[in-house]
Amino acid sequence: MAGVLGFGGYVPERVTTNDDRAALVDTTDEWITTRTGIKRRRFAADDETTLDLAAAAAERALADAGLKPEDIDEIIVATDTPEVYTPDTASFLQHRLGCRHIPSYDLGGSGCAGFVQALDVARTRIHFSSKRVLVVGVELISRLINWKDRATCVLFGDGAGAVVMGPGQGQAEVLDVVAGTDGSRWDILTLRTGGTRHPFTAEAAAAGAHQNLEMQGSEVFREAVRHMSGAVIDLLHRIDKTVTDVALVVPHQANRRIIDAVRHRLGVDEERVYVNVHEYGNTGSASVPLALWMARREGVITASADRAQPHPLPQRVRRCGTFPLPGGLSTTRAPQRVRRCGTFPLPGGTGRHAFGRGQGGTGVRLTRVRRGTPALAPRHRRRRLQIQRTCGRRTNAVRLRRR
Repeated sequence: MAGVLGFGGYVPERVTTNDDRAALVDTTDEWITTRTGIKRRRFAADDETTLDLAAAAAERALADAGLKPEDIDEIIVATDTPEVYTPDTASFLQHRLGCRHIPSYDLGGSGCAGFVQALDVARTRIHFSSKRVLVVGVELISRLINWKDRATCVLFGDGAGAVVMGPGQGQAEVLDVVAGTDGSRWDILTLRTGGTRHPFTAEAAAAGAHQNLEMQGSEVFREAVRHMSGAVIDLLHRIDKTVTDVALVVPHQANRRIIDAVRHRLGVDEERVYVNVHEYGNTGSASVPLALWMARREGVITASADRAQPHPLPQRVRRCGTFPLPGGLSTTRAPQRVRRCGTFPLPGGTGRHAFGRGQGGTGVRLTRVRRGTPALAPRHRRRRLQIQRTCGRRTNAVRLRRR
């Protein structure tokens, strides 16, 4: 088991507004807000570097975990804006924090997915070695932006987020991670100049190619919505949960239109999605850990938030796994698919669907009832128990067993 022991984050002090961007390119506050949801973003000071942002977030995460730098066994930094090309930014961070001579390395080039991939790597390292791993997502994207390109210069901001991970549940347990790569779409968001394919030359520098972050906005939108929502569905299936079991979704803060499209595709209410893109813009690899840190500071994330009320079952559930029921019962895996059953369970037989126990606690039945009408349907002393719901001529059954 791997858990998050501490959270941290940092954003630079300098605030830039949409009106500031409108002074550079042909745009307006209304145009930016309508298409992205972004109102402000933070830019690093001229004397700040990627290391400064990463170190500030890391120090806060260590303090939140109640640990010292010498307690850390490994450092992973996810960034597309490294301190230098070599060595890794993580090596600078290891020295700045005063950690022991521990493995310290970067995950670069993964863009917005960088932190999640780093989290997955840290999780596996903890599983096999019981280490304490510092994971940082940091971007100083303002140094890579073409200020004449309206499509990109209004989107991005600088920032850093960090977590300390270790064995045990910690402040939050990492249940599973879903990640993937489609290298065929490399050209929809890229900085071409600077690698071996397009080396950095005097001509490229004169043309500003080293600061020309290219983006095909409509293609990025489609890919982001499809893969983000697909990853959530895959993850929930792997841990035998449904969207209704989720108290809060903290997505990558790309732009508001992408977040809303993913939310609609998943069927999640707006109040169950944390959004801060309007204040900080797209901070790349820092986006998710920075949002987690801020959501905790604002009291949005609480330990018991997901247990406040019973949740309705989803429209269709491919796998049900095992979940607890009142009266010492639990389900086994449901055959085929289970259609929507409304709120389950409710006490006293009230609500659209209700849960009733038979005589001696040996039988249960789920039926469609009117509010205030008991749904008691005794079935005497059977070894196998059933919950049934009839939809026209079709009946779906879930078999139960005693715990």
